Amino acid sequence: MGIFSTGFAALTLLGLILLKLFPAKWRWLVLLGLSWGFYAFCGLGPFAVLLAVTGLGYAAGRRLSALNARLAALDKGDKAQTEALRGRKKRTLALALVLLFGALFAFKYLSGLTAGLDRLLGLGWSLPALFVPLGLSYYCFQSAGYMIDCYRGGVTAERSFPRYALFVAFFPQLTEGPIGRYGDLAPQLADPKPLTWESAKTGLQLILWGALKKLVIADRAAVVVSEIYGNYTAYGGVMIAVGVLFYCIQLYCDFSGTIDVVRGVAYLLGVELAENFRRPIFAVSLTDYWRRWHISLGAWLRDYMFYPISLSRWYQKISRRLRKRLGGRFGKILPTSLVTFLIYFVIGVWHGSSLKYLAFGVYNGVIITAGLLAEPLFEKFCVSRGIDRKSRDMRAFGMLRTTCIVFVGRYLTRAGSLRAALAMLWKTVRHPIPSQFSSGALFRLGLTGMDLALIGCGVLAVLFVEARTERGDDLDGALERRRGLRTLLTFLALAVLLLFGVFRGSYIPTEMIYQQF
Repeated sequence: MGIFSTGFAALTLLGLILLKLFPAKWRWLVLLGLSWGFYAFCGLGPFAVLLAVTGLGYAAGRRLSALNARLAALDKGDKAQTEALRGRKKRTLALALVLLFGALFAFKYLSGLTAGLDRLLGLGWSLPALFVPLGLSYYCFQSAGYMIDCYRGGVTAERSFPRYALFVAFFPQLTEGPIGRYGDLAPQLADPKPLTWESAKTGLQLILWGALKKLVIADRAAVVVSEIYGNYTAYGGVMIAVGVLFYCIQLYCDFSGTIDVVRGVAYLLGVELAENFRRPIFAVSLTDYWRRWHISLGAWLRDYMFYPISLSRWYQKISRRLRKRLGGRFGKILPTSLVTFLIYFVIGVWHGSSLKYLAFGVYNGVIITAGLLAEPLFEKFCVSRGIDRKSRDMRAFGMLRTTCIVFVGRYLTRAGSLRAALAMLWKTVRHPIPSQFSSGALFRLGLTGMDLALIGCGVLAVLFVEARTERGDDLDGALERRRGLRTLLTFLALAVLLLFGVFRGSYIPTEMIYQQF
C-alpha cells in the first residue's frame, strides 16, 4: 500500500472519520489501529519484525529509565554502586543497539554481502535474499534514538506499550520518514489535535502540492531515467548527462513531493511532523546541501554519532596526538574530518550495501574534507581580489558549484552498479557525441513533447515557489489576501493532477525512491 495508492487515501479518510467519532482520549488508539492495520496489510512477516523492534525498544527504554532512577536515588558518595549501575546502563544500551542494528543488517545487507563475497572469492555459497520490511531503516533509527535518549536521561521511558508502539509505527511517516524524536512526536500522538479549517487547508495544500511534484513531474522524468540508465551503452555522453539531469529532477520532486504528502496527511490527523526537506537547490556548499536534504537523518547522525564520537575520551586523545604531530591547520582539521568522513560513509551504507553507495558516501566525505582544507586558500584568494564572499554573485557561484558536485554524485546513486556509474562518467567526459541530442533523440526516450513541456513547466513552478520561500516571502499569506486567485490556482492544480497525473493514459506509477532505503 503506497502513499499514492487509493488504499492509503481510503485509510486516511477512515482515520479522519474515526477521529471525529471517537472521544479525544481514545484518538491515539485510533491512530495505532490505523498504523498497525497499514503495516499488517503489507504482510505478516514485516508486521512481525515491526512488533519485535517495538518490543525491543520498549523493554530497553524501561530498563534504562529504571537504572537512571536508581542512580538518581543513590548516595553521591557510594562510588562503587554508582559505577556498577553506569556499567549496567552501558551494557543494556549496547546490547539493545547490537540487536537492533543486527536485525537491520541481517535483513538489508547480509544476503548482498555474502553474494558479493561469493563472486569475489568463489565460495560457492551465499545466503538467500531476505524480504526487507517496509520502512525498516526509518523505524530502526527512530527506535535507536529513543533508547539513546532514555540512556542519557533526556526522556523518561514510555510506560504504556501501545503508546510507545504508536510512536514507532505512525503510518504516514513509516515509509519515507521523517525520523521522529520521541520528545517532539509522542506528546502529539498521545493527544492529536482536532481537525479544523486551518489544519485541513494546510494539510490538503501540502498533499496537492506534493502529489503534483510526484505524479506529474517525477513519474514522467522516471521514463527518461529508466531508458538512459538502463541502456547507457547505446548513448553518448551528452544524452547520458541528460539522463542524469532528469534523474536529479525525478529524485528532487519524488522525495520532496512525498514528504509534503506525508506531512499533509499528518496535519489532517492532528500531528505536525518535523521538516525533512528545506530547498536544497539553494545550498551554497555540499555541507549546506546535506543540512537541507533529509534533515531528520542528518540531525540523527549529528546528535547520535558525530557529537558522541567527537566528544569521547578516546577520540579526544587521538585528536590531540594528531594535532601535535601534524601541526598547523591540517592537524586541526584532520580529526574532525575523520568523523565527518565516517558520517558520510554511514550515509552511503544507509542507502544500500552495493559498492556504488559506499562510493557515494566516500565521494561526499572526500569533497567536504577537501573543502575544509582548501578554505584558507580560498579566503586568501577572495581577500587579495577584493571579493565579498557574502555578495549575490558569490552566492550564485556557491550554488552552481554545489549543483555540479551533487550532479556528479547522482551518477553513482542511480546506476546499476559502480562499474556502470564509472562507465557513464567516462562516456560523459570522453565521448559526448552531441549529435545524438541535436538529432532529436530526446523525443525517442518514451515521452511526448507535451510530457517534456509539463516537466519543464513543473520544474519552473517548483523553482518559483522555492525561490520565493527561500527569500522569506509569505506566499500563503499573499494568496490568503487574494482568495479568488487562490481558488483558481487550487482548481487549476487539481485539474493538472487529475488530467496529467492520476488519469493520464498509459500512466505507470513509479515506486517512491526513498521507500527502498
